[in-house]
Amino acid sequence: MTAPTKKCIFCGSPNLTKEHIFSRWTHRYMPPRAKGRVLSQVGTLYPDKDARRLVKLPGQVRDWQIKCVCGGNDSTCNNGWMRKIEDRAKPILVPLIQGKPTRLSEEAQATIASWAVLKTMVAEYDVNGQVTTHWTHRRMIRDRQLPPSKGWGVWIGYYQRVNWRPQWSSSAFLVQSRRMVARYGIRTPTHFNGNSTTQVIGNLFIQVIHFPMPDTFIRQWQFPRLTGSILRIWPTSGYFLRWPSLALSDDDADRIANAVAKYIEDVAGSLSR
Repeated sequence: MTAPTKKCIFCGSPNLTKEHIFSRWTHRYMPPRAKGRVLSQVGTLYPDKDARRLVKLPGQVRDWQIKCVCGGNDSTCNNGWMRKIEDRAKPILVPLIQGKPTRLSEEAQATIASWAVLKTMVAEYDVNGQVTTHWTHRRMIRDRQLPPSKGWGVWIGYYQRVNWRPQWSSSAFLVQSRRMVARYGIRTPTHFNGNSTTQVIGNLFIQVIHFPMPDTFIRQWQFPRLTGSILRIWPTSGYFLRWPSLALSDDDADRIANAVAKYIEDVAGSLSR
């Protein structure tokens, strides 16, 4: 479990404030409030087991806040560069959330990706989370207002929810080379270097994967066979994307959210033989 942080995860300032994982303006596009506290799936993917679990949030998922960034005036992270990312992303995200026809330029794709990766980085500092991002990754997004150039992938899809329930799902994992596994064997990790996070708002399905391998892994990554379409927006596609794409089903959503877990399980199986 992550200990409460005492300094801003992006600049080191001790003047902390809370950051919403689901921005206030997105609440109008979320399902009605449920009774009681809601569940969130968090946990860790080990080479030999899946240790993800359901935990109860303090309240509703839309109210989920984490105290790990500095706030106050516009020179702080929360009220400065983070707000700029939010303000740029909102008008791009709203049509996607509502499922309205639009086209996404490379710049728009990068803006959405920055917003999604920023949320992923902040969410890791929840007490139920596992921090997988290096401080250099957080410095990159602060200085460039873009996701790190290597090891990060972001995909979006037009999702028509029926019964699949998650609005947020996150899993941490440790990636080791075959040489390290051959030398040291499979051990219980003491740290983690990868993450797979799913976020759903209205008709917008977002998948973020942080995989600490050469950038070719992200560029060549393929999700399991789907009936709908999932579009990579980071690294940007190199061309305009039309929205809405072919609709994702509940089965598609579940396959995408668990694709990295299945991949790690299959790789671990091949290494153990």
